[in-house]
Amino acid sequence: RRLVQVAGEPQHRQFLSRRGRQRVAEPPLQEPDPVVESPLREYATRRRTPRGRSMRCAICDAPSAFFATATVLRQFSVGYFRCPDCHFVQTETPHWLDRAYAEPIAASDVGMVDRNLQNAARTSRLVHRLLDPAGRFLDFGGGYGLFVRRMRDLGYDFRWADPRCPNLFAQGHEGDPAVDQYELVTTFEVVEHLPDPVGPLGDVLKATDTLLVSTELMPASEPKPG
Repeated sequence: RRLVQVAGEPQHRQFLSRRGRQRVAEPPLQEPDPVVESPLREYATRRRTPRGRSMRCAICDAPSAFFATATVLRQFSVGYFRCPDCHFVQTETPHWLDRAYAEPIAASDVGMVDRNLQNAARTSRLVHRLLDPAGRFLDFGGGYGLFVRRMRDLGYDFRWADPRCPNLFAQGHEGDPAVDQYELVTTFEVVEHLPDPVGPLGDVLKATDTLLVSTELMPASEPKPG
């Protein structure tokens, strides 16, 4: 699969992935010692990694070196690791998710409505230019369903899926990537919340040929968290 940038703003870009392109195999990496050994898809079961040691990159599986420490949820001191190959920054194995998702949408997210309206306008343009507007679509990690509600108001058969958030605005229009096929799957501001991004997105790609993703990119200056 090849990622192609289709839209974005500074430090915030969206990518389009189309299935069917041949992926070029990469040569095996030399693995320095010590390394936390575990398969990529079993990321969520890894033991916590002591700071000062490396851990596997959740994207490319390369050894990632310790990068920084920050306080999460005003309580947990968390180690961050950076991959020297793909530059992905991840935390140690997250053990605070139950508390983090007790409230799926942060009260401080004051741009939620405007962001969903912008995503709807961009997605509508993309669908009309590249895809079948009469197809079925899915928003994976759709939050309260505001984006899906807006897309349905515009005439698209959009469905909602989110394992961690209640569906408030798109009730009756749920979807399941394990069951149905979709012309397009969108996933806005979701990748950075997944302990193992490759696993869930790989499963979603079984339900579509086209995946639209947005996430925050690391600035070139690579600032430390916090």
